[in-house]
Amino acid sequence: MYAKLEVEAGRKKSARLQKLRFLLRQELQWKRTGGTGGGDGAGIVTPNMAVAAESPPRRKAPGDARILFALTEQGSHDNVCCQNFTAYFLPKELLMASRNQRRNHNKHANENVEILEKKRKSNPVMWVISIVILVVIIVTFIGAPLASNNSSSGNMVFGSYDGEEIVYYDGSFFSDQVNSIADNYRDQMTDANAYFIQFQVWRSAFDNTVYRTAAIKELKNSGVIVSSNSVDEAIVLYGPYMENGEFSENLYAQSSNTEKKYIRDRFEEDLYYSRFASDINSNPINLNEEKFLQEIASVEKTFRYTAFPFSSFPDDKVAEYGSENADLFRSIVLSKITVKSSEKDAEQIYEKLQDAPGMFTELAKTQSSDPYADKGGEMGSRYYYEMKNIINNDEALDEVFSLSTGEMSRIIEDDGSWVIYRCDKSPEYADMTLASDIAVVKDYMELYAKGVIEDYLVEEAENFAEFARSEGFTEAAADSALNVHNTNAFPIIYGNPSVYYYNQNIPVYTQPSVADDDSLNGASSNEYFLKTIDNLAMDEISEALILNDNVVIMQLVDSSEKSTDELQSVGGLISYAAQNWLGSQFEEFIYQSDKFEDNFAEVFSQIFSLN
Repeated sequence: MYAKLEVEAGRKKSARLQKLRFLLRQELQWKRTGGTGGGDGAGIVTPNMAVAAESPPRRKAPGDARILFALTEQGSHDNVCCQNFTAYFLPKELLMASRNQRRNHNKHANENVEILEKKRKSNPVMWVISIVILVVIIVTFIGAPLASNNSSSGNMVFGSYDGEEIVYYDGSFFSDQVNSIADNYRDQMTDANAYFIQFQVWRSAFDNTVYRTAAIKELKNSGVIVSSNSVDEAIVLYGPYMENGEFSENLYAQSSNTEKKYIRDRFEEDLYYSRFASDINSNPINLNEEKFLQEIASVEKTFRYTAFPFSSFPDDKVAEYGSENADLFRSIVLSKITVKSSEKDAEQIYEKLQDAPGMFTELAKTQSSDPYADKGGEMGSRYYYEMKNIINNDEALDEVFSLSTGEMSRIIEDDGSWVIYRCDKSPEYADMTLASDIAVVKDYMELYAKGVIEDYLVEEAENFAEFARSEGFTEAAADSALNVHNTNAFPIIYGNPSVYYYNQNIPVYTQPSVADDDSLNGASSNEYFLKTIDNLAMDEISEALILNDNVVIMQLVDSSEKSTDELQSVGGLISYAAQNWLGSQFEEFIYQSDKFEDNFAEVFSQIFSLN
């Protein structure tokens, strides 16, 4: 439960700041009384450039963190999780921002980063406090022109959370997200994928808006309060009325009341969301947990190994299997007519074929209901084992494979359909002297008879291991013409936890890898394999281990212990992974909540079906 609190910047108020706050209080009074004096009264005024506080890290778009990196590097306050917010500079028109517009946006960003850096150096303690609650809104509205918006028209409601509508209108957070995400897709859009790209852009923007809306609502429901003083100070310190790094009374006075209300509302929302983000991004791992998760990675082991891939199963053994199971590899060329309407209709077609067999192709094109109809029912060549998946009745299947060229089967019922087969070429057995037929049998074995391959290769691997224990690993491998591979040093940990960090997955723990071989891929998720190699003594050679499509023999060649300093990066990644988990748990809570109403697909299709 959140404690009831006020989000404050904590800065001592100078006489000048008190005077400026008085000006803002006047506008707050106007807001509370619903006044309309001053300004153009044209409705909520919206900026062309706004900030979008990002929801879970997995939604980050490529190239969206330039401003964020500048803040993190100059502020060096990693403990306040600045990296989880991104300043988006939003173009006014969807997909239409020019290169000059983007260059100007970046220029404004750099100028404001320089101003913030001066503030940081002058008062580093207060910088830390303010950056935690204001990083989401640092560049909001700065240096951007404002355009009016009529909120009573053009609103599109895509859903709601706890009674609050997820609404799109020009200048809303939703529209800011659409513009920001769409800008990253501009170069990818073509006539062929335009609708798909639009859907992806709008759906991502919708999800981000839902996440933000739910976060703010749940924070308010928990009793958290953002005080008027906090909003005042945020606007004074970071609002759009800045001139040469200082609050400008003239710029403020020139703004309409509508504009001021819009800015105040957005700053208040951003302060709420920054509080939520600060809590979500706090380290949920206690010191004992973090110590344990570090210590299990403290011992790293290195192995040498050789592999017996399933692909090395010899052709003579394949031919032997093919000969022993010859019926499976008979092939036949077939055509078919499938009737789904009724058995009676199928009987009528069958009677026509009895009188005029030459009509088969025509009837297949006009009466059949399957993918082969357009080709006159032609299925091509099929093996017996393939047809077992099509004809479930073994008696009917054997009947089809007893047909001679030109003969037709009786009507075969198949899961609510009635099928008539015609033999276009009599069945033939596979020739185990042909490489093409050997390849067919081998493909079948790798899918349906893998145990035969495993048994053979396990026996081969065990024979090698016994020889290696007496003669030495490398010597035995050389004698058997086998390649020997050496792993990197890695901890024996089940699973492969990773964090999504700036558009790439980073494993928390070092994973086994070999530059010239992929036999150990997936080893971290094979519990028996990990237990076996973890219990090996130095230089001990393992039993035959099945890993993916390989049988491997492992030998432990080194074991070392990492220092505490070397494990620090593990602690940081664990903390980051836990933060990601909290974010994903909250997201799951949102989408499973009865408070959430999702009408996105329906509304989107209504909007874009006209385009």
